[in-house]
Amino acid sequence: MPRVVRNPDRLQFLVQRPFAHRGLHDAAKGVIENTAQAFSAAIAARCAIECDIVLTADGEAVVFHDDRLERLTRGKGRVDAHTLRELKAIPFRQPGAKGFLTLPELAALVDGRTPLLVEMKSCWNGDTRLAEQAVRHLRDYPGPIALMSFDPVLLAHVALIAPEMVRGLVACEFTHDFWRARMPAPLRIALRRMAHLDETQPEFISFGVDNLPAWQTARFRRRGLPVLCWTVRDAATASRARRYADQITFENIDPARLAP
Repeated sequence: MPRVVRNPDRLQFLVQRPFAHRGLHDAAKGVIENTAQAFSAAIAARCAIECDIVLTADGEAVVFHDDRLERLTRGKGRVDAHTLRELKAIPFRQPGAKGFLTLPELAALVDGRTPLLVEMKSCWNGDTRLAEQAVRHLRDYPGPIALMSFDPVLLAHVALIAPEMVRGLVACEFTHDFWRARMPAPLRIALRRMAHLDETQPEFISFGVDNLPAWQTARFRRRGLPVLCWTVRDAATASRARRYADQITFENIDPARLAP
C-alpha cells in the first residue's frame, strides 16, 4: 500500500501549479523540449516543470526524454552509448536550440523558482545508477522537488538511499502497443497491479490521462496522496482531467487558459 504521509503539507507543491511537460516548449518557435529555453519559458509563465533524465555511457545524468538521439538531434544511436562529452558536442536539429543539460545545470537554472518534477527514465535492466545520480545532485536542491519513475526498481532505490526525498510513481494501464513492444506481459501485469507498493512507498502518483478514471489513482486518493496526470494537450481534456486528478501535466496549451 502507498504510505499515509505524516506531514501532507510537504507535498502541497505538487498540486499548486500545472506542470509544463518537458518545459514550456514550442518547436515552431524554436523552443525545444527539455532544454534551458523551455525551462526558462515555464518559469516565466509561472508553471511548474516536469522533465526527464537519462544515463550517459559514462554514468552521468542528462536531461533528455528519448533513449535514442535521432528525433531531436543530429546524432545517431542510443543516448547511453555516448559519453557526456560526446553528447555535449551533438547539435540539436532545431537551429539555435541549446544542447544537453546535465542534472546540476538543470538545478542551477531552476534554482527553486518553481516546483520541479524529475522523471527517471528506465532501461528496465535493474541498473540503479540513474537513481544514484539523481539523489547525488538533487538531495540538497534548494526548492520544491520530487523524483518519479515508471520503474519500481529506481523508486525502491531512492527509498533506500534517500527516504527523505519526495518520490512518486508514474503509471498507466500498460495496455498500449508502446508497452507491449517494450516489456513482457508478466511485467506489464505487475506494473498495472502496482504489486511493488510495499517496497517503493510512493507519496504520489502521476497517471496517464487517457486511462482516467482509474482504480489505481482512487487508491492513492483514499490514502490522502496527490494524484497528477499526464499528458494533457487541450483545454477539454484539462477540464476532464481535473475531475480525477489534483494537478495536470500539459503541453501545447497556453498556460493562461489553464485554471489554477
